[in-house]
Amino acid sequence: MTPFLSLYNSLLKSFLLNERVSHQLSDISLQAHNPGFYCLAALKGNLIKKHPDAFSDAEISRPIKIMEDLLDSFHKDGQVLKCREKDIRFSMWVRAFVKQMIAYFPAFEINLNIEGNFPDNCLIRTNEEQLETIFENLFANSKKAINTRQRVDLSVKGRIDINIRKRKDRIGVKFQDNGISYKTVSGRGAPLIRNIMRDLGGSMRKYKNPYCIYLTFPYVVGTIKEELQ
Repeated sequence: MTPFLSLYNSLLKSFLLNERVSHQLSDISLQAHNPGFYCLAALKGNLIKKHPDAFSDAEISRPIKIMEDLLDSFHKDGQVLKCREKDIRFSMWVRAFVKQMIAYFPAFEINLNIEGNFPDNCLIRTNEEQLETIFENLFANSKKAINTRQRVDLSVKGRIDINIRKRKDRIGVKFQDNGISYKTVSGRGAPLIRNIMRDLGGSMRKYKNPYCIYLTFPYVVGTIKEELQ
């Protein structure tokens, strides 16, 4: 078996994941597609440069073409899975997302406080795309507000506080920063968040003194088995 066929077979085996964890394929596909695609492109480029006749050999050209198609298909399928509604454990998702934001904004102090005995099996019916859109917009707005204040006072250290608690049949999220108001260009952030929250059966409220965003998500109590179905 040629090295190219061996590589193809290894990739194929790694992509055949169990259907019960298909909700994880979206993240895996997005992580695998770009490095895999660029590595494959580099391989092709070197082959063409050093061995210009290599692609006339079907044992080389065919598996490379199959790998290209596989990576593209895997990426597209992952995007579909990412947009598919599913039951998501909110506390687990938000912890992972905030950890990413802490890495992206090392100059800011970002605090996540999940109040009381918040059960891990609180599930919300949504998809990663909607949740990411909501929280990415919140963090982007806070970044602009903090940067606006820092232009006036360089000694200010940016701070973002996220407080989460369970209230009856709702999950409440309070999102607050120590920035100041700024002029918006598009004004799409808040309306976009409000529309998504409405689609999820939740709500969004803005407060001025002090400024903060308060979101409510409906939830159900489930088990890991139910979540994976």
